[in-house]
Amino acid sequence: MLARSVYARNEVIGFVPFPDFMAALFMDRYLNEDNVIAISEDGTIRWKISDIMKASEPISYVALTRKNENTISVMAVMSRQYDCIIYEIDVYEQRIMSQYSKGGFEA
Repeated sequence: MLARSVYARNEVIGFVPFPDFMAALFMDRYLNEDNVIAISEDGTIRWKISDIMKASEPISYVALTRKNENTISVMAVMSRQYDCIIYEIDVYEQRIMSQYSKGGFEA
């Protein structure tokens, strides 16, 4: 039911459909570390990105794409220099498949 209440009040930036759920990217300052979630057809939360990404501090995700029938790619902005890390995640096994960085720049 959380997916229908808290997340329903926030702007959906992107979503990726799968046969029995969808992964969605929300943008709101109050959902920093959990702004990517998987929502089942009945509206319940299947998983939150923080269930997969065991970070020591909140990570903001800014992009979501589908890589194939089992994986998504999410991009996280990590610092003031806009260093980005791209994570490829298996949505069924709920694990990180790979990651790579893109260097930032000084503002």
